[in-house]
Amino acid sequence: LMRDERFHGERVCSAAQLRTPLLLKNLEGRGGLISIELRRLAAHDREKNTQYCETLYYYLICCRSLKKTCDALYTHRNTVLYRIRRLQEDFDIPLDDPSLHADLLLGVSLILFETKGPDFFLHTQKNEA
Repeated sequence: LMRDERFHGERVCSAAQLRTPLLLKNLEGRGGLISIELRRLAAHDREKNTQYCETLYYYLICCRSLKKTCDALYTHRNTVLYRIRRLQEDFDIPLDDPSLHADLLLGVSLILFETKGPDFFLHTQKNEA
């Protein structure tokens, strides 16, 4: 992971800091774990330069807390509410079904690992601390 050209973290890291990036590195290339809805969402982000994948990721890791999601994204509440509504209505992301949250989180994490690299997840951990 540390030899990956996308990794710009510290040369010395704890196992806790690298847990998520290492897991995702091991799953890299396993596109079958990403649902069609999340693929459409990622394509939209690429084409329109939007942040729906990041919004979904933070919304899920923040236990669907609107305030924590807004704080993590440094984004206004209305913007996050708008994105969440679009995730559900336009992209058919099932946010009301808690049994699917783990699949959604894994899929969107793989997408973000591919597009943003391992540093995104190191940054996320700093935000949570």
